[in-house]
Amino acid sequence: CGATVGTLLIDLGSALDIRLIEFWWVWLVGEMTGLIIGLPMLQLVGEPHGARSRLSVATRARAWELSGVAALAVAGVGAYFWVVAPDDVNAENIGLLLLALTPTAWVAIRFGVIHVSALVIVLAGVAALGYSSVGAHVNGGVNITGRELASVQVAVLALGLPAMAVAAAVQNERSVRQREQAILDASPLPIIATDVNGVVTTWGGAAEAVFGFTEEDAIGHLMPIVPEEEVARFRERLAVEVREPVDTIIEYRRKDGTRMMSRVFTSPLHDATGAPAGVMGVLEDVTERQRREERVHLMTSAIDQAGESILVTDLDGTIVYANPAATRHTGYELDELIGANPRVVKSGVHDRVFYTQMWAQLLAGDTWTGTLINRRKDGQLVEHATSIAPVFDAAGEPLSFVSVQRDMTRERSLESDVTRGREDREAVMAIMDRVRSVDSAESAADELCRAIVDLAGFDTATVLLSRPDGGVLPIANVGTDAPALAAGTSLRTPWVRQLRALTERAGWWLDWTDPPAIDEDAVAAARAQGVTASAQVPIRQGRDVVGILLTGTRDADGPSWIASRLPLLTELSSFAGMLLRTAGESDLRASVVRDEVITIIDDGLMHMVYQPIVDLDDGSVWGYEALTRFDDGTRPDIRFAEAWTAGVGEELEIAAARRALAGATGLPANARLTLNLSPQVII
Repeated sequence: CGATVGTLLIDLGSALDIRLIEFWWVWLVGEMTGLIIGLPMLQLVGEPHGARSRLSVATRARAWELSGVAALAVAGVGAYFWVVAPDDVNAENIGLLLLALTPTAWVAIRFGVIHVSALVIVLAGVAALGYSSVGAHVNGGVNITGRELASVQVAVLALGLPAMAVAAAVQNERSVRQREQAILDASPLPIIATDVNGVVTTWGGAAEAVFGFTEEDAIGHLMPIVPEEEVARFRERLAVEVREPVDTIIEYRRKDGTRMMSRVFTSPLHDATGAPAGVMGVLEDVTERQRREERVHLMTSAIDQAGESILVTDLDGTIVYANPAATRHTGYELDELIGANPRVVKSGVHDRVFYTQMWAQLLAGDTWTGTLINRRKDGQLVEHATSIAPVFDAAGEPLSFVSVQRDMTRERSLESDVTRGREDREAVMAIMDRVRSVDSAESAADELCRAIVDLAGFDTATVLLSRPDGGVLPIANVGTDAPALAAGTSLRTPWVRQLRALTERAGWWLDWTDPPAIDEDAVAAARAQGVTASAQVPIRQGRDVVGILLTGTRDADGPSWIASRLPLLTELSSFAGMLLRTAGESDLRASVVRDEVITIIDDGLMHMVYQPIVDLDDGSVWGYEALTRFDDGTRPDIRFAEAWTAGVGEELEIAAARRALAGATGLPANARLTLNLSPQVII
């Protein structure tokens, strides 16, 4: 400003022919004052926060440097004008002035900005052109020419142009660093940079907020958030991070000693030559997220292991989740269920009213519980105990529906087995009461067959006595008019021998709708009678098989039904074995059995097993039932029945009960123990 005003005054004086030597002084002093004083002042005014910048740890040193260089420049120019008067400046002594202006260039390079240096050069150029264009020069003892004055301006330009270029680079670097600092200050995530040795060089504001360590705690020190026991592993990771980006999860420590899990994204830093210079990292606190993920993983694992079918649908009814049990219950694969509608398992059993009431309850925000009959992929109907509940978001709006279904097939089967077992036992007791008073073996067998046929599902019953020659002798036949099974007709065919061989091992059943390769006459006879399935169980007297109880059914589902009746027939065959003894055989056998039972009691030739009694609701063990097993392998029902026939049944039962109590010491202290005793023994 001073140079420009001085130039205008000189031009004005020349035009009016006014000789004002002071105008030259105004120009020269203004020029020098603008360079020496104006440049630092503009720097300080234009960027007042520069000395407080967080980009450098040496802010105080830079402030002292700026002040010192400015003072040196003022002192140098002041000394110059102390020695050389303004009107004595010429081409010979101008070099000393330029030397005095050198600190000004340093200010422009180190602390200036591009617009300051440009302003200096523009003003200097205006002054030089303005003065040299007048053509009139100041007289009165001032020995300076336009060329000399221009040489001063050229020197100023020569000093200002490099200063402007360097200042531009400095300003660009400062802008970059300011943008970096803005990113550091604005980022909600900690941003940290280290050198290749792990010493912190950059510590973002968020890092202090998250970890508690200040810049003074961190910069210039090894990463303070690394626990002492993890320093070696930190250096190993650093050797990798200086070469390539890394994305990993690491545990760090806060200043208060607490730990946090952080997801770390790092990128290597390089110097101007491309050599590794350090690592820049962004850290995200994932402690709570990991805890949530662990809880979700635990919950998902539990749901996946659940035996109940679990489906989650959105509000439109589209299945968005299904656990493995759902695939077992429905028969559909997981990819077939996801994205489908639960209607895929709709059976058609329930009417529209049923579903209307169910959805009304769900849309009201209540949980619906009940029984659903679903259809598997293979078409089979399955009964499910079902609970459907709506899921709400934080605002209380419905988000989805969760369905938990328990397959009732096994429970219904168990209930059926229990019911059937109770009914079978009642049937056996009724048959025993009905048949016990019959005198002859033939009459007893006939009454037994009639009692069996009177049971629901049985259509035929035949008692076959084993003969020493390998054949069989029918002594009772009810429900079939096959000539071969007429009472008193001995049978010795290959099929009969095969029948005896199979039945001596255990009871078995046969599907006559699709029989194996057996006697064609037997197959034809069974089909002629309409029999779909039969059961063959051995009639034993002690260890010996003395006959066969042969039963048949004409039921369409005969094979599966007859298979379920084998336990009932086995009990009846054991009873039949006692009925079929003749009086003489009974006396002889009784003597033998009595001796065997006494030996068993005296020598302890029996042992106990303890069958757990399980609560079907929660699977807990309610107690144990003591069961007798004889060392010679004789079935307990046969052995006890023989003992009672021989008159030592009470002794055998009491001995078994005592052994059961003695062996029960290994059972849990609070377990219940049940013993099997006949009414006679209890009385």
